[in-house]
Amino acid sequence: MGPFCILITSNHRFPNRELPLGYQTHLLETAPIVFESNVWVGAGCIILPGVRIGKYSIVAAGSVVTKDVPRYTMVAGVPAKVIRTIDPSEFG
Repeated sequence: MGPFCILITSNHRFPNRELPLGYQTHLLETAPIVFESNVWVGAGCIILPGVRIGKYSIVAAGSVVTKDVPRYTMVAGVPAKVIRTIDPSEFG
């Protein structure tokens, strides 16, 4: 994992946009972040609650990961999107 990454395991939810925030309940949702084996996460990434990063995946620097990353996949961007599939032979 590169420097300055942020892992967020909880998030505030605002389900009713018509109701003032002070009157809403159950606003905090938590979910773990799971890293499978041999994952590379570049510098400055933000990974949101409930995300699973599949084995041998790469998250490019500065990406914001909002959804699961499949195994052997490279993602990049805000929000992170699949750039390409990685051939397992690339890892030697």
